[in-house]
Amino acid sequence: MTNTNVSESALLLAVEGSPLDLEAEVARINGLAAEVKEAEEEGHRRTYRRIAAMLGFVEQVHNKPLYAEAWSKMLVERKIPKPGKGTNEFNQYVTVLGGSFADVPSKKKGEEGKLVTRWLRDRSCEKYSKIVRWCVENDVKSDEAADRIENFVSDQFPEETAMLGIEEADKRAHPSTPRVSKLNSAEEEAVRETEGLGELPVELGSHLKPQRGYSVLIVRHDVDRLVVLGDAGFSANQVIDAVKRGKKGGFTTKAA
Repeated sequence: MTNTNVSESALLLAVEGSPLDLEAEVARINGLAAEVKEAEEEGHRRTYRRIAAMLGFVEQVHNKPLYAEAWSKMLVERKIPKPGKGTNEFNQYVTVLGGSFADVPSKKKGEEGKLVTRWLRDRSCEKYSKIVRWCVENDVKSDEAADRIENFVSDQFPEETAMLGIEEADKRAHPSTPRVSKLNSAEEEAVRETEGLGELPVELGSHLKPQRGYSVLIVRHDVDRLVVLGDAGFSANQVIDAVKRGKKGGFTTKAA
């Protein structure tokens, strides 16, 4: 049997009248991958330089009495709230530095179709506020920020690098407060006064997982009966949220 080499195989697959050198074409297309990677890396560097520029702005404006009035006016014009307790105080800067004014349709009743000017924030850069906060807290200055971001490697978790690594470091430094769903006193009283649709044997309680005094059950609807299959396994917040929705749906109370 004749051993057909790569070049001969390439000619066999050539379009008639226009032979295609497969080796050359494969090399050309593979070369595009290198171009894509290079473009992606340069895109990351541009992002790092943009964050460094935001940091430079913060260094000049943040908590500076000279710019306090002008900055407050800019926030008002863009309807951007000042940072509240427990929030990232650098969000305001990223929101202003990552957005633009644009004419958009009004959402007010009676003004449908009317164009109004609104500040449109670039949601894709909201996470930059975490990077800016990390830089400020770690004494990273704007003239070195781009390089520090690009070459960042976490001391605790070496796999966390560059911008994503800094985001994780910032999350650990500023853990979010878990949401706790509660019934206010009026809601609690109203729910406790509810007659309910019926009662279940108290012995079922040993098979349920009450959350703050309530449970959500899974019930199967048969033709002639309802069968309690068990606890739905919801978290405390999910259970209380379900109770709230049930109350809004109209529980029947003793007073009714």
